[in-house]
Amino acid sequence: MALGRPSKKYKGKRQKIKDKVKIRAKVAESHRQARKASRKFAATGRVRKEVDPGVPNNHPFKAQILAEMEKQKLIAKEEAEAKRAACTKAAKARKAAKASKGASQ
Repeated sequence: MALGRPSKKYKGKRQKIKDKVKIRAKVAESHRQARKASRKFAATGRVRKEVDPGVPNNHPFKAQILAEMEKQKLIAKEEAEAKRAACTKAAKARKAAKASKGASQ
């Protein structure tokens, strides 16, 4: 009797009923979780962002920190508006170039 090598005989695709049932249960559980996740995503429409906890009332320099935060928000808003304006300007330029190229042909 030789030990070591497995036989080269064809292994059938038959499964025990117990194994089939386990696989079906795992697939059903996976599908259930996917449906639940999709419902959760559809309800919110997007991934929820974490909310900034703010500054505690008893912080010694609360007013200055809040003023600084407001300045940063304004700067970020202005930068976003400038970026948006630049993108729209570039898009209009591309569209005009495309239209002039199409008209010349």
